[in-house]
Amino acid sequence: MRGTIDRYELERSDSSIYRVNENSTKGMTQIIFDFKDDDEFFGLLDLSDDDAWFAKVVDSSYSDGYTFRDYHQIKEDFRDGYSVFYEFNEENKEKLLSILAILDPTFNYENFPSEETNKKAASVISKFFEKETDNIVDDWGTEMNSAANKSAAEYINNEIGRVLNENGFQLYSKYNSVKIDVGHLIMLYVKTGKAWLSFKKLFKEVYKDLKNIGGWAEDTYQYESESDFDKDSFNYYVDRQLSNMEEELEKIENLQSFTEMVTRINKQFKPNVAYNLPKLKGVTFVIKGFDKDDMKINVDLRHGLKKISRKVSEENFYNLLYQPELFDFGFGNV
Repeated sequence: MRGTIDRYELERSDSSIYRVNENSTKGMTQIIFDFKDDDEFFGLLDLSDDDAWFAKVVDSSYSDGYTFRDYHQIKEDFRDGYSVFYEFNEENKEKLLSILAILDPTFNYENFPSEETNKKAASVISKFFEKETDNIVDDWGTEMNSAANKSAAEYINNEIGRVLNENGFQLYSKYNSVKIDVGHLIMLYVKTGKAWLSFKKLFKEVYKDLKNIGGWAEDTYQYESESDFDKDSFNYYVDRQLSNMEEELEKIENLQSFTEMVTRINKQFKPNVAYNLPKLKGVTFVIKGFDKDDMKINVDLRHGLKKISRKVSEENFYNLLYQPELFDFGFGNV
């Protein structure tokens, strides 16, 4: 094509041109192209729907992002000794060990944190401080998922940047627009041999059958990053929860009696496991926890679809099991 056109004529030549940034060296003049939305951008890059969805969700400012580990998996990993304690700083490790020395003096925590000691520590503090323990585990899960989303977003952004740069493109506004200098754009038209194509059709032609990008959601564990985990924020929160535990310990006048009661009950019945009431057919009970302040056991009882909760002393707990006629459960005739 002979002759030249000015910036404004160039901007009117293709509806996807957002702006032209002129340069005295004509080949360095930059053109910014707009896409209708990020779906169009990903589609023209020939990415799968799964990859497009994953890229958007990990980089979203309107949601919590992708859930790399859900609540149940996080709790299970904690109980099995695989997580949480490894992110404690030295001060919080010492603080927790001083609490465990009171609650569980017979166990050797010398190798803490390790899988074995983590598992034991998780069991002990969950037994005595369910609320504070859940708070710590929940915060670890939040920080872990946040770090993984950040890591995934950075990885995907670098991948997209790489394939764009291979053809002279750069992201201008993330997943909505790209920029390219005139020199590189002309080279692409020459390379494809299709000078009549609009920009978007050229972009699609350049990136059709793209093989070296994507598959981002196939192995999500790769994004769990220690470097992006906010240890300072997590340990600040842990310190507050451990301080609450220390304050609660000071309030328990009969700590030894309380720990002995918990140990006796747990030897026979695991918390949060349903058992049949021995002397009352069709009724099950679940130990939901222990009240440190009044030395009582929190029990849920169920008959059919009906459930009631009771807080009982150790003596009445055994009466509940073997002399249920002493209690009015409100189940009617069972």
